[in-house]
Amino acid sequence: MRERYAFGRLFGCTRIQRMKKHHRLVYTLGAPALPLVLLSRMAGKAFSDRSITRLFLRSIFQLFGLVLAWSLGEFVGYLTNKRPLDLTVARELE
Repeated sequence: MRERYAFGRLFGCTRIQRMKKHHRLVYTLGAPALPLVLLSRMAGKAFSDRSITRLFLRSIFQLFGLVLAWSLGEFVGYLTNKRPLDLTVARELE
């Protein structure tokens, strides 16, 4: 979850680097819709392939948690324009 938040935040602050302030405001205000948008895209892909549909439905709650963490990070990235302090990937493998 922390990793998804960190990468979402990095994506958000990187995405707005060259944007005008009013575009940044639009992205920031639209960020609360991100979980629905991202899950809808995933669902569209999953429902187009029967072999994936059941797997998608079985993992919907876990996916929602990950999407929520990413979306929150992206929102904070838009809002603060600051990179996350830690981007360590797969800490459990160290």
